[in-house]
Amino acid sequence: MRDYQVALQKPVQGAVVNLPYAYLKRHHQQISSNQVVVVASDYVSKNLTIRFLKGQGFKVIGYQLIK
Repeated sequence: MRDYQVALQKPVQGAVVNLPYAYLKRHHQQISSNQVVVVASDYVSKNLTIRFLKGQGFKVIGYQLIK
């Protein structure tokens, strides 16, 4: 849940989908697995993302905050 520019500069090894929170509602179908790990740049983005994904039936198995 980091901006595209930040994700490009500091990629997370093994990340399959990079979606900023603003695009999550339109593009969450791109997430192929039911279990996800959220990588966010701040607590607010992390919390909003996890709440949305759980509401869509995803199982959030972890998170990491990266500046």
